[in-house]
Amino acid sequence: MTATRSHRTPLQCGSTASQFNPGFWRRHVSRRAVGAAADGWEALSRDLIERFIDVTCFERGLSRSARRGYRADLIALDRWLGAQVPPRSLVGARGADLRAFFRQRVSERWEPRLLDRLLASMHAFYRYASESGCREDNPAKRLPLTFAQSVESSRPPLEQLFIRARR
Repeated sequence: MTATRSHRTPLQCGSTASQFNPGFWRRHVSRRAVGAAADGWEALSRDLIERFIDVTCFERGLSRSARRGYRADLIALDRWLGAQVPPRSLVGARGADLRAFFRQRVSERWEPRLLDRLLASMHAFYRYASESGCREDNPAKRLPLTFAQSVESSRPPLEQLFIRARR
């Protein structure tokens, strides 16, 4: 097998050379969308999460509790995506899916520090997935970096508040 990007190794993305092929991921994402091979896909997602945790831990020097939190956030996202109609996989998620998941957590009144960790884990995971060849794009790119930024962006501009107050 010849990889289109020679600087990436198959172990960064999957356990075999065929899994490194981006076409492999597209086939499995579409299979997951129609509900076939759910158990196999879940195992593949978990394997990818563990590889991400190992690489991120090494590069960024994350603590054990941070690794547990990242893992829990990504597993929760994977389960949430699988429960949507149509079901999606962690690798096949869209930006709108990630924003909906984040909005749900905000509506559940999660603590701001946990929401910040959720955003950090999604940003880091999808950056890893796009750099390792598992995805061609990064759906987390348009997510806010922190919960405070998401609150700021949802507030109307100051001028609009003054116009509404005058009416």
